[in-house]
This record gives sequence, C-alpha cells and structure tokens, in this order.
Amino acid sequence: MRNLSDALLWRGTKADAVRESRKYVATARRMGYDVVVHGTLRRYGKSIYEERPYGVFLEPRT
Repeated sequence: MRNLSDALLWRGTKADAVRESRKYVATARRMGYDVVVHGTLRRYGKSIYEERPYGVFLEPRT
C-alpha cells in the first residue's frame, strides 16, 4: 500500500498540478481525504520559497 504522505504525482507548473488534482477530488472525498497542491519548499537562509515541481497530495479531512 502507498504511503499517503507521499505525492500522488508531480507536475512542472502549478496550473498543471491543479488541473490534474481536479480529477481526484471525488474519489478522495469518498475515501475521507482532501486533494491539496503543494510546491517543493526551498530554504535560502531564513526565507522559505515554494518552487517547482508541484505535487498533488492527499490530506485527511477534518
């Protein structure tokens, strides 16, 4: 079984990742999850930036 903290898939742009994530919304809700798009976090000194690639993740619904 897949670890649900891993990304389902990775895309190069946020728009592509959001487009792909919409395909999984109905199934994820039936399973009790929300579909969320996050970028890769990069740290430069004290600053944190969200950059490419963007991943589609499942998070438990609360």
